[in-house]
Amino acid sequence: MVHLELGERRKGVTRGHTIERADHRVEWILALVITLSIGLDPSITLWRAAANNVPAEFRTVSISASDAALLILALYGWWPDHHESTETRHDAARAIGWAGALLIGCLGLSAAVAGLPWLSLMRFGQVVLGLLACLTLTRRQSLAVRVLVCGAGLILLQLPQVIVQELTQSSRSLGSLFPGASPVTQAHVSGALVVFGPGNQRWQRGMGSFLHPNLLGGFLALALVFSLPWLADGGRRGALLWPVWMIAWVELFLTFSRAALIASVAGCLLWGLARYRHAVSSRQMAAFAGLPVVAVVGLATVIGNVLIPRLDPSSILHSVSLTDRWYLVQIGARIVAAHPLLGVGPGTYSLVEAHSALGPVNAQPVHVVPLLVGAEAGIVAGLAWLALVLGGPLVELIGERFDGRAWCERLAVPLVIVILASLDHYFWTFASGQALFWVALGVWASWSEPSPHLDGVGIRNPGAAFDVERERIAA
Repeated sequence: MVHLELGERRKGVTRGHTIERADHRVEWILALVITLSIGLDPSITLWRAAANNVPAEFRTVSISASDAALLILALYGWWPDHHESTETRHDAARAIGWAGALLIGCLGLSAAVAGLPWLSLMRFGQVVLGLLACLTLTRRQSLAVRVLVCGAGLILLQLPQVIVQELTQSSRSLGSLFPGASPVTQAHVSGALVVFGPGNQRWQRGMGSFLHPNLLGGFLALALVFSLPWLADGGRRGALLWPVWMIAWVELFLTFSRAALIASVAGCLLWGLARYRHAVSSRQMAAFAGLPVVAVVGLATVIGNVLIPRLDPSSILHSVSLTDRWYLVQIGARIVAAHPLLGVGPGTYSLVEAHSALGPVNAQPVHVVPLLVGAEAGIVAGLAWLALVLGGPLVELIGERFDGRAWCERLAVPLVIVILASLDHYFWTFASGQALFWVALGVWASWSEPSPHLDGVGIRNPGAAFDVERERIAA
């Protein structure tokens, strides 16, 4: 009898380890699908509203690869978790859940009275899928770590594409190989995504396989801050990551995205100040500060005539883009004032803007996401979106989950998200931008509980996480 019981126990342990290994393979595949869908996001158009003065992407109902990835991730949340506890929700996850529920409620009410129900239902469905996918990540800590690893791979995948784009002065990328993708444009053609140098010289902005250079810049800004605790951990993994971090800075400068540059510098500075003289050596701090400088100086020797003016603070203050964005903010504020309760309808902002007396010739969304959400679904919806990002840090501060230094480290990622959302609109208007937002928020919230392995921006020390996992499987 004793031998039979021991045999049954061994079979049970072996079966459990087999299930865990299968779970880990599924998580790697899922993490790869999620990251690739953000960086390479083909879509199928289902319906498009008629409005020639509104860019097609702001009046189209479509299904994209990132939508499908969020759906798969949301469904995976119902899959039994055999190696992590799902009975408790962290404070940050609860805050995200309540804020998301409020946002969905506001969007539903606004969609019910919207003039273009197809656009409103699409935006409503995207937010529901995004919230469910985000909450799945908050409960699947090992999946969150795998997403970060695949994100590092996505950075490497962008490098040859950005180089080709800069050398050929065109938008050629992996995405251009898909049927129905946007045609390859040359930098000298009207409508190309370029910056201007001396004498109105047109220079192609690096965008890799992403839909827009600013979207690639936002991804890189988040990746740079997420990677800080991995780099501080040192060891073999840290040594492998340093070249990736350097490549990310090079790609970021080649996007010419000033919003992403401001966000990444602010996030890194906040994390660095909180970590100063705490578990980070002087050599590491020198590398954190020196590698971005090396990247910009190296690029300036080659394309300084277009890069330096782009970074000049005086040129930024007098730039056309800043003037245009301020004009769009004024229009957005007036639309909110005219429709404070339910907004104009989810996904319909640009159409309403184009048909209003205040609208510009080529309607663009306001480049402030909380204001854009408030204009589409009411003031409460805009505040709910802000609560998605800042509610978690606020709850952790009130609940004293972390000491002041650790809380400032964790605030670095929400700070990056807020800055990006205050200077551009892709977290709300582009499907891949929405996926980036929800995935980043979920990864950040997944490690919101203090633990011996907790490090940096709220991601468990990656080396410790993988070591624990390997020991569990080998046991």
